[in-house]
Amino acid sequence: MGVGAEAIGGVRAAEQMRLQSNYDGWDFNNIWRIDAGKNNGFPYLLKIAL
Repeated sequence: MGVGAEAIGGVRAAEQMRLQSNYDGWDFNNIWRIDAGKNNGFPYLLKIAL
């Protein structure tokens, strides 16, 4: 049996997923970015030197 979206925090509209304020605890200074001109406005990982 699958797990419903409600069990893992609910469902958000695409517009909500494009807002940094909906990503508590995400590091948008060093790891993630949101840019309306990239990745359809959704968060994306930055390149990190290993």
